[in-house]
Amino acid sequence: MAAPVVSRAALGDGAGAERFVAELTAGRPYWEIVDEVIRALDDLAQCPGADPTLLAALRAPLAELRASLDHGRTALG
Repeated sequence: MAAPVVSRAALGDGAGAERFVAELTAGRPYWEIVDEVIRALDDLAQCPGADPTLLAALRAPLAELRASLDHGRTALG
């Protein structure tokens, strides 16, 4: 799931990347999937020419989702 988000972000297609993030957050993702996307966005942020504003906007709802999923994951053991 990280590839569509990251590829759109890398191309500067914020609307396309946001659409994939919305699809991911609308479903019932596993913690690991959300974490993978966040890590990929973090890697992309290290690349020359990356748009930090776009990446921060994409990362924010995913980090919130990951935190809520992580809480449930921890509670379950």
